[in-house]
Amino acid sequence: MRVVTFMQYRAMGRGGGGSESEGTTNAQRVRWAEAALAAYAPPVYGRALADLTGEDRETCVTDLLADLIHYSRREGIDFDRCLGSALRHAGDEARFRWVDPTD
Repeated sequence: MRVVTFMQYRAMGRGGGGSESEGTTNAQRVRWAEAALAAYAPPVYGRALADLTGEDRETCVTDLLADLIHYSRREGIDFDRCLGSALRHAGDEARFRWVDPTD
């Protein structure tokens, strides 16, 4: 893993805006995703996310993605473009660890 500051990352042509912010960690991103799944699981499966097994959790992620595809089609959102962008973001976020240059 390469360690870079946010400004170095932006200088490489990444980190151009949106929800990207200095100091956001992948642990925070995981918590946000878990919150989305925790809200999704009970009405769909009748159980809390914490009560789902590993395989059931994988199915939950798959079902949520499928429902996001349906939502995107209804709203005229290009899901394939969103997914491609998300994969690039996740790849970048996995390769880089933010550091505070003032430390």
